[in-house]
Amino acid sequence: MSAAMAAVLGVAPAIAGIAIVEEPQAAGAGSADAVAAVIAKLKALPPLPKGAAMAQGARKALVIGNDAYSSLDKLNKAVGDARSIGATLTSLGFAVTTLENVEVDRFDTALSAFYDSLAEGDVAFFFYSGHGIADGDNNFLLPVDMPKLTELERGKLRRNAIDASDIVAEIKGRGVRLAFIVLDACRDDPFALEDGRSAASIGGLARMKPTEGAFVIYSAGIRQKALDRLDPADADPNSIFTRKFSPLLETPGLPLVEIAKRTQIDVKALAATSAMCRRRPTTTR
Repeated sequence: MSAAMAAVLGVAPAIAGIAIVEEPQAAGAGSADAVAAVIAKLKALPPLPKGAAMAQGARKALVIGNDAYSSLDKLNKAVGDARSIGATLTSLGFAVTTLENVEVDRFDTALSAFYDSLAEGDVAFFFYSGHGIADGDNNFLLPVDMPKLTELERGKLRRNAIDASDIVAEIKGRGVRLAFIVLDACRDDPFALEDGRSAASIGGLARMKPTEGAFVIYSAGIRQKALDRLDPADADPNSIFTRKFSPLLETPGLPLVEIAKRTQIDVKALAATSAMCRRRPTTTR
């Protein structure tokens, strides 16, 4: 990447437009100028040409999909998402580790091994599909052995879940050239009570603090749910996000920012055909 940048793109079926976290503004700088500067840097990002070798550094990826939760609602498409993304990244020349239905200890071990494998100048790709929640400004990825918490037990969240900000910080701490992080992690509230209320007053993923050289894509807008199927009978092995995102990754010469934009447009269009999506109220920021 030719210039330091920090951005988070919200890829959401429920809202239009791309949500960009602005860089810290210089004294007297207008917000429009700041946003324009971020967009310019995003457009300068290189594409991921299929099968091409990197001029500098290696391509390494950790891909995790969690369906089989022991205490939380089980999911149906996260493992399929991980398999599809893992295969796509392999075709793009990444050395990929794909894991399914990961407990917290194995999650920690896999992350540590991934961090240790990274060298200065590498391109790192982390993909997670499964349950994920925000507690305040922190986003947590939930392993399959995550217990169901109540409001009084929310202090246990950090001990039993994975803080997404820590993943970004650890990857960037290895001196990688680019950290590409995709979180398909905001489906139904995993701690919801039978009457629909949340047992822990936590919800959809929050906006992450910008980090230089980190390109983060969510499968849903800030504090929104991701739609993993068009209807209850939808037999596709992948979530709506992965159905559109994975093929775009393989598009020759397509810059990362265009991948994000096109994914957003395609996901929104497909989700609009879903009765499940039409029944869900939309929110704007």
